[in-house]
Amino acid sequence: MENLAAALSLSCSSCFAFFSRKHFGKMFGGKRNLQFGTSEDKPFDGRLWTNILLTLNVLVYISQIATQGKLIFWGAKVNSLIDKGQLWRLATCSFLHANIGHLMVNCYSLNSVGPTVEKLSGPRRFLAIYFASAIASSLMSYQFCQSPAVGASGAIFGLVSFLDINFINSFDRSIFGATSFVFIKSR
Repeated sequence: MENLAAALSLSCSSCFAFFSRKHFGKMFGGKRNLQFGTSEDKPFDGRLWTNILLTLNVLVYISQIATQGKLIFWGAKVNSLIDKGQLWRLATCSFLHANIGHLMVNCYSLNSVGPTVEKLSGPRRFLAIYFASAIASSLMSYQFCQSPAVGASGAIFGLVSFLDINFINSFDRSIFGATSFVFIKSR
């Protein structure tokens, strides 16, 4: 079982190293070596704000249980209450969760992409991406969905989008452009 865990750890860390400009280098030029790290290197290095956000999400969920669900009514995205001036709901709904499964999936997702984004972008930009994505997703939900909403999914999708943009920018445009042209033309 330990060998399986070590293999998965190496696999995940090498995947994240692939997305990092610092370790990526040129794909075909061979000027830099791709470096692989393991989770044993420094497991909490460069992930302070990810850990704080994870802890905050769990503590808010415990508070939800302690208040017997009243916390959701105080902070969920409810369009009619936002219309009445309760604009904080656009941010607070990102820390509330509907149930334990919802919390676990969001925490797993944040733990998967958060440290990589935090290392690539730095702590200030990481927090800016997280909160801007959380508020932007709440605004989109406010505009297009009348149902109440909670969850950190929008903020996490923003972090994943940052990884996508970083990954695309890491490629040499001529190689990436030629590849994408072949895919577009073959459809």
